[in-house]
Amino acid sequence: MRDPYVFDFLDLTDRVAERELEDALVTRMERFLLELGHGFAFVGRQYHFAVDGDDFYIDLLFFNWMQSRFVVIELEIGRFQPEYLGKLGFYVAWAANVQESVPSDGELASALDLAGVGAEVPSDERS
Repeated sequence: MRDPYVFDFLDLTDRVAERELEDALVTRMERFLLELGHGFAFVGRQYHFAVDGDDFYIDLLFFNWMQSRFVVIELEIGRFQPEYLGKLGFYVAWAANVQESVPSDGELASALDLAGVGAEVPSDERS
């Protein structure tokens, strides 16, 4: 945890009540999540997982509770490179493997807890 948090990006100029700060933060998050579509929950940024002892990091990981699936966003700047697609495919395959481990009647919290474990993909199940 950082101490103190700086919320300059909220453009709050005067002292505000706790409720006003909360409202400003939630409005900012809500705008971004609604831009993605309905049903998205933020799981993490630079989301760590390991496969065969190697560490990997997903730029942005979401869970769509309406579709019961993870959504991977890999950010790249500049001209498209074919390896970007390979990396994204690998991350999506990992997320799909984690998702398969969640019972079809599982709740969002179960899926997020499972993802938080950093489940490894056994080498014989990867393509």
